[in-house]
Amino acid sequence: MEQSAFWLYPLSAFKLENSNRKFPARLLAARGTSMGLQRPGPAAARSSSMLQYPANDGRTRCKRAERATSEKERPNPDAATLLRRWFDEVWNKGMTETIDELFPEHAVMWGIGRPEAASQGPGEFKEFYAGLRNACPDLKITLDHVVQEGDTAFARWTFVATHTGAGLGMPATNRQLKLRGMAACRVRDGAIVEGWNVWDQIGLARQLGLLQGQAADMFR
Repeated sequence: MEQSAFWLYPLSAFKLENSNRKFPARLLAARGTSMGLQRPGPAAARSSSMLQYPANDGRTRCKRAERATSEKERPNPDAATLLRRWFDEVWNKGMTETIDELFPEHAVMWGIGRPEAASQGPGEFKEFYAGLRNACPDLKITLDHVVQEGDTAFARWTFVATHTGAGLGMPATNRQLKLRGMAACRVRDGAIVEGWNVWDQIGLARQLGLLQGQAADMFR
C-alpha cells in the first residue's frame, strides 16, 4: 500500500492488530507516524479527496427515469391544438411529413373535392394537396375562429393565394384568389380520424374566370 493510501479513510475507523477496541484518531495518527507513514502532500490530498466522493450515478439514473415516465404520461393534444397545427404546418409551411403523422391510413377526409365525396388515408389527400399547392405556391390559410366540443374541433378560415401554376388542370391566370370555408376534425390518440371541409368552390371557379353565362350572373 502506498503511503497516501493510509490517509484515504477516517483514522477512527481503523483497528489495531489483535484488538477489538477502536482507538481515538489522534492515537492512530501517532501510530501511523511511528510506523514511518507520512502525511501526504497537497497533490496526494487532492487525489484522495476525489476518491472519497465518487459521482452519484444512481441519482442521475433516477432523474432520467422520472423524466422519461413523465413524457410517457403526457396527455395527447386536444382537437383544437391538432387542427391549428394541421393548417399551420401542412398548408402554410408545406410540411408533408405532418400529413403522415397526423392523418393515418384509416382516417377519412370529406369535402376536399365534392362535398359528399370522401377520401381515405394520406395518399388520396396528398393528390389534392399537391395540385392546390402547385397551382398556388404562395397560399396562406388564416384560422378566423376555432371552437372545440369533446373530441371534435371546428374552424372558420380564409384562404388567400395567387394562381401562378398549372396544378388545377388549367394554365396559370396570375389572378389573386380569396376564398372562405369551414373545417372540422375528430381526433383520437393524438391523430385525426375524420375531417370535414366546406369551402367556396363556386367562388374559386368565378375568380378563375371559369363561370360563363347565367351561372356567372348567379354567383358573381
